[in-house]
Amino acid sequence: MSAAVSVPRIALSALAAAAVLGTAYFLISGGRVTPHVITLVTDAMIFGIFALALNVLLGWTGLVSLGHSLFYALGAYGTAVFSTMLGLSPATAMAASIALALLVALVIGAVATRATGMHFLLLTLAFGEMFYAVSVKIKLFGGDDGIIGISRPDIRWLGINTDSPIGFSLFTGFFLILVVVLLHGVSISPFGAILRGIRENERRMSSLGYVVWRYKLAAFALSGAIAGLAGTLATQHLQLVNPEFSNWLVSGEGLLMVIIGGAQVLLGPILGSFLFVVLKDGLSNVFREHILLFGLFFVFTVIFFRGGIGGSLARLWGTKSS
Repeated sequence: MSAAVSVPRIALSALAAAAVLGTAYFLISGGRVTPHVITLVTDAMIFGIFALALNVLLGWTGLVSLGHSLFYALGAYGTAVFSTMLGLSPATAMAASIALALLVALVIGAVATRATGMHFLLLTLAFGEMFYAVSVKIKLFGGDDGIIGISRPDIRWLGINTDSPIGFSLFTGFFLILVVVLLHGVSISPFGAILRGIRENERRMSSLGYVVWRYKLAAFALSGAIAGLAGTLATQHLQLVNPEFSNWLVSGEGLLMVIIGGAQVLLGPILGSFLFVVLKDGLSNVFREHILLFGLFFVFTVIFFRGGIGGSLARLWGTKSS
């Protein structure tokens, strides 16, 4: 795809995301949305970033990871340790924790990306569970209780108070838009095309002269860094971190979001995250056995929405456009 086409498409994605966020907060500023809804929107945006990270592997490269909660937790624990124990500013702690997640993803990815299929999934799960065990045992990091009192970056010079629910939600929305623009640019680049080629036929890409594991490693590192960003936002949102951040169920929920929203559509994981968060909250307030109903919704989505809800909407839009 040419640059003349790609730049407008990147801008369009950013404007679409900004329009959704701006509309939401126009309603909020008018007092039409409760604080609980603001919290749900923030949760959905954070999980949307995490789902986008997972989709770099699942949707682009054809790799399924159950250990990405490790990088999510590294972003969270890194922010907590750097700010509360080492005295770094919240903004510096954020940057350092994302860099830490990227570095660890490079190390783990160098091992995991040599494997394929079920072996890759189990390797990532094993690394994630090892970190979970360590986070529970190390008392310096709070053990089961974790770390509390995590502060947020001060950006009042921009007119935004991150200590308020609306302010922090806008702060999170900025990073969501940033990730969308970044991934859109990567997806339409030669690197993105190579990753899709690996997803479709890894052996053929290797026979064409590409060193496949290097591209898979780069995708793994990019995915780990974005998951770290989601983790640092999550720990600032809750202002605490505990071992549950690294539980493999976090990765499992992220994969559900990707599948529900659609792995082949850039904004699909974000759609999936909003549906997941809203449905989970709504059903839990009405039914005690809400997990059963959510499971039925997931089965319905897989059966009737090939490629996820976002994928079905994209095909419908393409049909109408043609």
